Amino acid sequence: MTTLPTANQLERLTLRAIAAYAARSARRGSAPLRGIVEDNIIEAPLRVTEGVASVRELDESVKVSIPLAASCVVKAMAALETPQMRVAALCLTRAARVSLAVLEAVRSEPPVLPGWARTQIGHASHAAAPIPDNAAFALGDPWATTVIHAARSDYEILLQEFGEHTDVVLGEPIDFSDEWWRERRSYYL
Repeated sequence: MTTLPTANQLERLTLRAIAAYAARSARRGSAPLRGIVEDNIIEAPLRVTEGVASVRELDESVKVSIPLAASCVVKAMAALETPQMRVAALCLTRAARVSLAVLEAVRSEPPVLPGWARTQIGHASHAAAPIPDNAAFALGDPWATTVIHAARSDYEILLQEFGEHTDVVLGEPIDFSDEWWRERRSYYL
């Protein structure tokens, strides 16, 4: 059975790779919200997190847009009808919090993850699927199985591509193009 990477496993990645993992996982996890929640509300935390992972120079001003993006998602959660939809929305807020944690970590030299940031990285480990504790995966839900396998593949690609670290490292910007991920998936997996 494939499992999601743990918080400790994610901490071996560069900070940008952690943000990339959270963004890709939340993008997949947000699928149940498409067509129900406005696209701009769904896309805002994804764009912020992808930006933190992919831009060469991190812009501190983005710190203002992160809580705003997350709060719009939280506001939309009140109208969501099913627990799966609410957990899918939670995936988006988790991704936003991971991007905030990354920005906070790089403020110090060398980069350091404060305790609250480590907690956010732990949340990223479950941003992959809008199913609490892999319950649907254990029950054989095909969609959950696909989402969890894809998240695990992303982790393996990021680990191979950006290396395993014991120290907190910002790392290189990450390409979010489908072509980049397809090439690596066929090479590493």
